[in-house]
Amino acid sequence: NCSQQWNTFMCNCKFVRFKKRCYYKVCPKCGKIRVMDLFNKFIPVFKKKRIARSIYDNGLRFVTLTTKNKDSLEEAKDELYLFFKKLRNRKYWIKKVKGGVAGFHGKRGENGLWNVHFHLMVDSSYLDMKSQDVKRKKDSKLVQEWKHCTGGDGILDIRRVRSHEGALRYILNYVAGCAIELSDEDKVEFFKVTFHERLFFSFGK
Repeated sequence: NCSQQWNTFMCNCKFVRFKKRCYYKVCPKCGKIRVMDLFNKFIPVFKKKRIARSIYDNGLRFVTLTTKNKDSLEEAKDELYLFFKKLRNRKYWIKKVKGGVAGFHGKRGENGLWNVHFHLMVDSSYLDMKSQDVKRKKDSKLVQEWKHCTGGDGILDIRRVRSHEGALRYILNYVAGCAIELSDEDKVEFFKVTFHERLFFSFGK
């Protein structure tokens, strides 16, 4: 029923009508509005940050954090938020990462299990994501930290940021679009599980 009803306000001795929005996370119309609002809020902040031009450079970069797939979306979501909170309190993360934003994305895989992950844009120094490095014969420090937080089930990926605008839209489109891709039954579960959860948030400086 989103946009089917109207709100009416009096302004300067005249009536003004606005479409009544539901603002639900599973609503495609409200999702587009939410993306636009968040983009306008955060893009001025990120434009003040430099983009890392190489893997060894300081600046903005993408990080994706994921965990083991689960039968329950609620269990998978709660664990991911808890594990990321633990990671942000680790000395290595505090030393390397100044701050950033995180967007939650959840989807049901072909095996019927829920796959949840965070898409991050972080302002950081060099982050090593190598697993089982040939020379050291062990995971890189960041991989070790994430596996420690997740009990060994964590996977991560790091990529370069090409532009401030493109990077922020990339994360926000995942946040707004993930529920739209779901079946009607899964949308109901997603709606219930994420109703009081922030799917996009900032952290650090």
